[in-house]
Amino acid sequence: MIKVSIVIPVYNVEGYLPNSIASVQNQTLKDIEIILVNDGSADGSLNLCRKYAEKDVRIKVIDKPNGGVSSARNAGIEASAGEYIGFVDPDDWVEPEMFESMYNKAEEIEADACMCNYSRNTEGKPVQIPLGINHDLHGREAIVNELIAGIISPPSLNSGTAAIMGNVWRCLFKRDIINSNNIRFIEGFSFMEDTVFCIQAFSKCGCIAIDEGYYYNYRIILRSATASYKKDFLKMQRQVYGIMEQTLQSEKLDTLLQERMDIRYVNMDFDLIANETHKDNPKTYRQKIKSILEICRDKNLKRILSNLDTRGYTLRKRFILNALKRESSAAIYIYYSVITRLL
Repeated sequence: MIKVSIVIPVYNVEGYLPNSIASVQNQTLKDIEIILVNDGSADGSLNLCRKYAEKDVRIKVIDKPNGGVSSARNAGIEASAGEYIGFVDPDDWVEPEMFESMYNKAEEIEADACMCNYSRNTEGKPVQIPLGINHDLHGREAIVNELIAGIISPPSLNSGTAAIMGNVWRCLFKRDIINSNNIRFIEGFSFMEDTVFCIQAFSKCGCIAIDEGYYYNYRIILRSATASYKKDFLKMQRQVYGIMEQTLQSEKLDTLLQERMDIRYVNMDFDLIANETHKDNPKTYRQKIKSILEICRDKNLKRILSNLDTRGYTLRKRFILNALKRESSAAIYIYYSVITRLL
C-alpha cells in the first residue's frame, strides 16, 4: 500500500535535482511513490529523471510539454495513488524523517492534512521558520481563524507581523480530500498558486495536524525571479486577490475574513509600490510616479484606509499609510527607492 505520493515538478533544474530526489528516496517512510513530472525541460533534467527511475521502482516519470508548475503538479496529482499527497520543489530538499513523521501524525488524529515547519536556506545558511501554531487544529472554526486567516495576512499592518507561508511543500494532504473536492492548481498562473491551493484545500478539512519538526529545506536562490522587477505585477496581484475572494465567498467565509483580506490588500499595494521603485524597472521617473498615484487612487484601497485604525502602529508605518491616503506619490517614491534601502 502506498502511504504517500510525493510530486516533484521538474523544469531545467539538472544542477539541483539529484540532491532533491536523493532526499526523497532516503525517507524513513518506505511506502511511498515519487512522481517526477518533467515539464518540458530543455536541459538534462529528463534524462536524470529516467536514470533515477531505472534504479528505483518507486519512481514514476511523467514527460509533458511545458505548461508551468501548476500544470506539472496537477499531472502529478492525477497520477498519484497514495493515501496522502506531498510536494517537493526540485531545487529544495527534505529531511529523512519528514514524510514518516507527518504521515504518522496525521493518522494518529485522523487529520485531513498535516503541516510542518521549514528552514529557509540562503547560500548554505539555514534559518528556521516556525509556523506559529504549535497545536493541532480540530474543527472548521479553529482552521479558519488560526490557519486560513494567518495565510491570508498577518493580524495587522504593523511592522514585525507576518503571514503564515502557505506553501504546499510544507503540507501533506489526504488524497481523498483533494480529489473529492476537485482541488487543483490554477493552470497558466504562476504567482502564489500555492497560497490559493492551500486555502481551497484547508477550507475542506475538518482536522489539520501540526508537526513541529523543521523538515523542509527551502532554497533561496539569489537574483531569482522572485526578487526581480515584474512587468505585470499589478495584474498578477489583483488576480490572486480576486481568486481568493471567490474562494472565500464560495465557502461563505468572506464576511468572517474581510478584515484579513483588507490587510492583505494594503500589503499587496505595498508590494506593488516596491515593484514600481525597483532598480530594474525601465520606466521613467514620471511613469513611476504616475503608476504609484494610480495605486493610491484605487477605490478599494481608499475604502480600507478610510476605516483603518493606526493607533499603536510604528511611526514609519503611519507615515507611509498617511502618504497613501494623501496620494503623495513623490514622497512614497522617495521612501521606497531611497529610505527603505538605507534602513
